Amino acid sequence: MLGSFLRKSAVLALMRLTGRDFRRELRTIESIMRGDMLLEDFVRESLRSLLEYAEKKVPHYTRLLRNFEDPLTHFDEIPVLKRSFVQAHLDDLTSTDMERMRASTGTTGGSTARPIRFFRDVRSYRWSKATEVFYYSWFLGIDLLKARKMIIWGSAAELLGGISPLSKMTHFLDGAVYFNAYLIDQRLIERVLRKLEDYRPDILRGLPHFLAAVAEYALRRGIEVFRPKAVISTGETLNKWKREMIEEAFGRVYNFYGAREAPSIAGECSDGSLHVFSFNNLIEILDDSGGKAPDGALGNVVVTPLHNYVMPLIRYEIGDMARAVEGRCSCGSFLPRMGSIEGRATEFVVRRDGSLLGGEFFEGVFRVEEWVREFQVIQEDLSTLRIFIAPRGGTRVSLSVPEGKIREVLGDVIIRWELVDSVPKPASGKFMYVISKVRSGLAV
Repeated sequence: MLGSFLRKSAVLALMRLTGRDFRRELRTIESIMRGDMLLEDFVRESLRSLLEYAEKKVPHYTRLLRNFEDPLTHFDEIPVLKRSFVQAHLDDLTSTDMERMRASTGTTGGSTARPIRFFRDVRSYRWSKATEVFYYSWFLGIDLLKARKMIIWGSAAELLGGISPLSKMTHFLDGAVYFNAYLIDQRLIERVLRKLEDYRPDILRGLPHFLAAVAEYALRRGIEVFRPKAVISTGETLNKWKREMIEEAFGRVYNFYGAREAPSIAGECSDGSLHVFSFNNLIEILDDSGGKAPDGALGNVVVTPLHNYVMPLIRYEIGDMARAVEGRCSCGSFLPRMGSIEGRATEFVVRRDGSLLGGEFFEGVFRVEEWVREFQVIQEDLSTLRIFIAPRGGTRVSLSVPEGKIREVLGDVIIRWELVDSVPKPASGKFMYVISKVRSGLAV
């Protein structure tokens, strides 16, 4: 592997060649954090510029925003952008200058529905990367470009076709050891643990259910593992039991929140708060009526990426749910906070009275059952659950206790048990323990 200084130089050289040198954006962020400019002023002017551009160059917003004399003043009256609308009106949401903007395309993870195609321009990439580098430096004290990294991710496409040569080169220059953990078995976990000890990375990053699987294996066998400077959970909901297991094995874990269509949204500080990087993404947490959720209340996360002009997503309902949090954090940062991400809107089972039961309830039910290796709960309708169970080898299956606990909370529901060798996973590798097909007032 390259030394840390050479690694940073190589990465920056590659960024310059591709037009993705983010250092100017990083200097702007640092200027805001030093107090040289007000965060509120920067966000307001960035939003104003985005709205003006969208009205001129993006067909959907040309029609929509002309109804407002001043869209910035009436920002909270702009209709929330639904994922289904983005799927159906891609052309109307992209800039008429798209061909000149060096845009890249991607798709969302598609864990619960058909993936959404989206476009990002180079400006958006620079801001997202600058935000990520800022987070590691200011909150964790780590120079991301010099740090040695181990990444545990999952991709069905890479499982079948392998990692592209460009990705391999990028990982090499970035000092990253990459494992595709789309299919986890004992051999893969042991490879990860050996490499962790040999490479001794500064950063261990991955989807939390992958990190938890490796942690559980090490803990069950009493394996003492190398502890990086920081463990970063990203891409999925980091719930209590996953956090506890990962931290017991690897040390302190930090939640970094973002999405493919809106990267680098928020990051966790040492005091446990999730700080919103509002110079990159403007965040609202809305209740079921579309108004601002009160402090401590659960609501839908609505995001406006401030720097993606090729495909503006203004007041975009990303599909996650979190609790609203007001006030300054004890860590001293003035960046706004949001409560922990409590899951996709579809990761809550809807009870007959319309209330939501978080997926963590089912994890509590099944994690104490030693015979359960994997599970997934699908709510077909208000009265029916379909539950996949992958038992551990050599154990006796016993459904009576978990069924009793579920009925105690959900009442007289129909439970259709399906014993499988392995619970099906989406192509993105992101795993969801609970999926509800029932809509509630809070569901998307």
